[in-house]
Amino acid sequence: MKMTLGVITGVILGMVIIFAGGFLLMKYAVNHISMSSNQSEKPPASPLSDLPSQKTLVPTTTTSAIPPVTPTPATVRPTATTPAATNPVASTPAKATDAKAVNFGLQIPDVSGDGLTRTITGEITNSGNLDAHNVKGKIEVFSNGKLVQINGQSYITRELGTIKAGQTVTTQIDLTFGIFDGMSISQNGATVNLEIASDEATQTLKYDYKP
Repeated sequence: MKMTLGVITGVILGMVIIFAGGFLLMKYAVNHISMSSNQSEKPPASPLSDLPSQKTLVPTTTTSAIPPVTPTPATVRPTATTPAATNPVASTPAKATDAKAVNFGLQIPDVSGDGLTRTITGEITNSGNLDAHNVKGKIEVFSNGKLVQINGQSYITRELGTIKAGQTVTTQIDLTFGIFDGMSISQNGATVNLEIASDEATQTLKYDYKP
């Protein structure tokens, strides 16, 4: 029995060894064949001397003579122009600026008197182009910046009636002052304000009196 088992074991080991040896031999043969086939398929390197020599192409420029072109002058045809019709424009003459309808002016040709009384001669002119109707004069006197009493009043009035265009009216007014106002006028002078009013216009005129 033991002898039979030994024989079987030896046979099995022998088969394993044979199988392993055959497997290694086959693997070596396959690797050798593969390497040989790779070397046979690789083409041989060609030397540089076998390469064909390259030729350098040099561009050539061809110059062709261009005949001169003689310009032909353009023919200019005169165009008949029709002058535009000019219509006469009616011009309206500008109106001259009219002077003021009513314009008063004042001149004091004379101041007389002394002490507490003064007589003033005034010339009032209407330099406008229309008559002034219902003309009235209002007189105020200031001395040293202070309103002066005239004939015991703050102001006096005078009726002048109608002053026609371009007309000058002369009038005289007597003014009486108090003691202190008379002394101030004698020392410092006075300013006479004349307000002239009519139906058409109102103006204020001034006259400075110097003693």
